[in-house]
Amino acid sequence: MAITCLLFASSVYADGESRPATKGEMDFMRRVYGAFQQAAPRSGPAGWDETERAAGEVTDRVFKGVESGPMRLHYQVKWMDTAKVEAARLKREEAALSPGAAPPQADQARQQRFEELAAQIGAAAERGDMKAMERLQREMDAVGKQMISPAEDAERQRKGEDKAMAPRDVYAKLFFTVNDSWLAFQDNYKGSNKQKPIDGNPAYRLDDNHYRENYVEWVEGNTCVVIGNWKPGARSGQKGVGSSMNLKAPHTRVQSVNVCAQAEPARARALLERIDWNPLKALLGN
Repeated sequence: MAITCLLFASSVYADGESRPATKGEMDFMRRVYGAFQQAAPRSGPAGWDETERAAGEVTDRVFKGVESGPMRLHYQVKWMDTAKVEAARLKREEAALSPGAAPPQADQARQQRFEELAAQIGAAAERGDMKAMERLQREMDAVGKQMISPAEDAERQRKGEDKAMAPRDVYAKLFFTVNDSWLAFQDNYKGSNKQKPIDGNPAYRLDDNHYRENYVEWVEGNTCVVIGNWKPGARSGQKGVGSSMNLKAPHTRVQSVNVCAQAEPARARALLERIDWNPLKALLGN
């Protein structure tokens, strides 16, 4: 999920070159996934549907080279306000079937001026007035660039209506990660990144919500709680919060834990407050 959508890489095998996992690596997966499952809330927001809960499967293969750094694992749970999403979808379908609105008055005025200039150019041509033709043509070109075709205008209007009808605060996700080292603060969030601690752990709001036009949906920002040696800082000119990792330690040792709730700010905090943090704290150093 990049941030605004955060992206995390898992060390377990998905695609690409792999090798058999060692017993120690499989024990590590079993221990970490077990803690994630124990910590995650059993249910989401009232009235919402659970759409995904990771299996936390212990695999027998890992990426080649995984032992070169701390082994990262992640786990997620998702919920959706199905009723609200469905109601918004039906509303968009009804709007698509309704007659289109008349073109904006500004576009009508430009069209009228364009036609007037065309007539004036024709009259200037009959008089042989080349200077007037050039002047009128320049104005006509400028007006033409501002004009929007009926199809373009309809598309622009449709996209605007879609954005206005796209429901907000209808998706929520909890994302658990071990051995991550950096969470970036995004420029689109104008509030204070530092939030009130949750269960004594530092909390940060990374980003604000943003609209994805191609999906006709609002993507909520992320509030993250960090456990371990995390400190605010900057990397490559971007502010964030990072964890110092001991690269000489066994790669199957948990050096950091973070849990991010991708949801409307108040809902994100409510979800994070329902987590059982004890199993996650117990992972550190093991």
